[in-house]
Amino acid sequence: MYGVLGLTAGQTQVYEHLVERQIRNPHQVAEELALEPDAVLEAMQRLDELGLVAQDPEDSSLFSVIPPDLSLEALIRRKEGELQRMRLYTEGLADRYRIAARRDRSDEIVEVIRGSREIGTCVDQLVCQARNRLEVLSRPPYLNGFSPGREELKALEGGLPARVIYAKEALEQDSAAETLRTLGAVGEQTRILPEVPVKLLMADRRLALVPLATEEGAAVVVVRPSGLLDALVVLFDTLWEKAVPYGGHGSELLPAQFNEDERQLVQILAAGLKDETAARHLGLGVRTIRRRIAAVMEQLDATTRFQAGYLLGLRAAATPQQDSP
Repeated sequence: MYGVLGLTAGQTQVYEHLVERQIRNPHQVAEELALEPDAVLEAMQRLDELGLVAQDPEDSSLFSVIPPDLSLEALIRRKEGELQRMRLYTEGLADRYRIAARRDRSDEIVEVIRGSREIGTCVDQLVCQARNRLEVLSRPPYLNGFSPGREELKALEGGLPARVIYAKEALEQDSAAETLRTLGAVGEQTRILPEVPVKLLMADRRLALVPLATEEGAAVVVVRPSGLLDALVVLFDTLWEKAVPYGGHGSELLPAQFNEDERQLVQILAAGLKDETAARHLGLGVRTIRRRIAAVMEQLDATTRFQAGYLLGLRAAATPQQDSP
């Protein structure tokens, strides 16, 4: 049993004898256990190293047993720390193995990655590899909440262009307004759709990740250059054209007499958000939002919100849109 703490059978025998007999002299222990004195002395020195006994500072030939409830507990905690460090090392080594394995299978069109940790590593790697653009389809649920990833923020801050289409439900998450402000500040182009058919992360239109729903738990498919990847590119481009700009992008589609607050309000409402959600994103009260909606409808000469959306849709259809690649 003591083997897990680093004790041999002989050292364990000596230690338990010391605990039961409270003997301090190694020679007496050797006599009582019929062991060689040198072997007993070596065992007691090892026990001293582990903190189970203490050598007398005035007489190095004598040892005292430290109460087991203190010494053994401290030793167990040290071993637990060592095991935790080993566990972290093993996880890192496993990640390196999976990276090498994926590199060896780079000629495969698709590959399935399973497990939350493995998926997170794969997402970070794809974002880090992107050089020209990131394109994303995003919708709930979110495993780690609706917040920007560390690697994503780093890439955007470094100037990597990113275009993201969010499902309307994504904007109803508790932290959505703050998250979108953060991402918009570092250059993310954001658009909204009432529904997003699938989650997608695409880097340079060269690699893509698509989540899977499986009985075994979380999984994603890595898609490499192929007809399937081409189809995902077409899907994203089609949805991007249909999506409504969020924030400052696309304000050229709105009437010139609208001020900046009105432009942002119309863009958010055009995505189909409820008044309460729009209020949260604009940092206003619901009553204030409703008053402003009424004012916007009056400027558009619309009697209903549907009519206002229809008029804006006509204007958008007649106005060429310029997007960055």
